[in-house]
Amino acid sequence: MSYAPQFMVTLDMTSVNVALPAMREGLDIDPVQLPWVVNSYALLFGGFLLLGGRAAALFGQRLILLTGAVLFAVASLIGGVAQAPWQLIVARALQGLGAAAMAPAALAMLTVTQREGKERARALGIHAGVSAVGGSAGVLLGGLLTEFGGWRWVMLVNVPITLAVVFLALRSVPAGLFGSRRGRLDVVGAILATAGVGLLILGVVRTDEHARGRRRRPWPRWVWRWCCWSELTERDTHERGLEEIIDGIIARCAK
Repeated sequence: MSYAPQFMVTLDMTSVNVALPAMREGLDIDPVQLPWVVNSYALLFGGFLLLGGRAAALFGQRLILLTGAVLFAVASLIGGVAQAPWQLIVARALQGLGAAAMAPAALAMLTVTQREGKERARALGIHAGVSAVGGSAGVLLGGLLTEFGGWRWVMLVNVPITLAVVFLALRSVPAGLFGSRRGRLDVVGAILATAGVGLLILGVVRTDEHARGRRRRPWPRWVWRWCCWSELTERDTHERGLEEIIDGIIARCAK
């Protein structure tokens, strides 16, 4: 069960890349807007990934997994019936937000339900393998769906897959927390970390508009300043909720 959300997240990433030319033709998307079909997903997914993990630790892995899955399904349906470029871009952003809730919740269930040692290492290895398989399968599936069904099916195919994930989660994952103690959300740390990571990703995805050797706007410098200020502020606070998550993941991987 913990592998299915990760498979779906990586599958969607690559399948949409294959369908981009058909999406541009079908919705008459401007070449300047077309990269944001991918960038909006990456921006929301990467920016809210830490917050999704913290929310899963506070409110329960199954609740956050189901919330993310439902949001992902609704966003896929909106994208599949989109009639304008902005609707598709918004749908992709909502998909990224849903994926940011699903992926860390599924990984948290995997790490805390497997015993330390070979069992956990094997489970994490399978998890990494599922990500690779999902990425490869997305290229193939995206090409087949675009060729024989149209680009809309690249979005709509996520709906039944997500509903299957919801059904399996309701059947096999008990409610409540796994291997963690309920605390409270560090609001300041969550805002700083989410904004810092989001701005960092924004700077990366917009490198095509500010290529090397061309005149640049001063805003990318603010990205790095915000990230550094966020890190320093987070270190100065007494309650470091998001840092504890990162330290825990690093400690588990080191074992």
